[in-house]
Amino acid sequence: MTNRAQARRAESAAVPAIALVLIANFIPLYSVLADDWPVVYVVMLFWFDVLLMVAFTAVKILIVPLAGYRRSAIVVLKIGYAGATLVFYGGLALAYGIFLAFLFGGAVTPRGIVASPDVPLEVMANMLGEPAAFWSALAILGIHLHSLVVDFIARGAWRTAHPEKLFDMPLRHIVVLHVGIVLGGGALSLLATPLIAATVLLAGKTVSDLRALA
Repeated sequence: MTNRAQARRAESAAVPAIALVLIANFIPLYSVLADDWPVVYVVMLFWFDVLLMVAFTAVKILIVPLAGYRRSAIVVLKIGYAGATLVFYGGLALAYGIFLAFLFGGAVTPRGIVASPDVPLEVMANMLGEPAAFWSALAILGIHLHSLVVDFIARGAWRTAHPEKLFDMPLRHIVVLHVGIVLGGGALSLLATPLIAATVLLAGKTVSDLRALA
């Protein structure tokens, strides 16, 4: 009975996360279908997801215990790992976002993708005027908050976590998920319609997010 009760509690705790994943990915899909959202809006939301993962990974590093060290050494190690996470992955994510804006925000021509230097700022400014982008970003934030509060803190994952392993998490996320999506999305943008490209990207992102919750 105890195992069944724990399984039910785990399933119940996963329901909000699943709902947030579906909302975060359904809103852009609806916007693509109903409001003719460009593909660049979709991939920039993926980029926002990366930024939040970097920030929340730094928070998790500050929470985890470090046994066998003096208190002063623990503080230095935690700040060092968290700072390195923000500087290294934050810088990588920033460059990654600029690349995405140029890749998907430029004009497709017979010679390739052409984009002006102002494209990243134009894309961000245009997205700020989209209510759907705000609500989707809020759902993405909710996913990371749920992971931190429920999965990491409430379920006690913080007790066995280590800064070194947490430090590697954003890199795996970027390489495994987003590089594949970006390469696939770039090919789709050149070979297919924006609608097909955005739909395939969001479907892949949804499946990946739901598998991460399993």
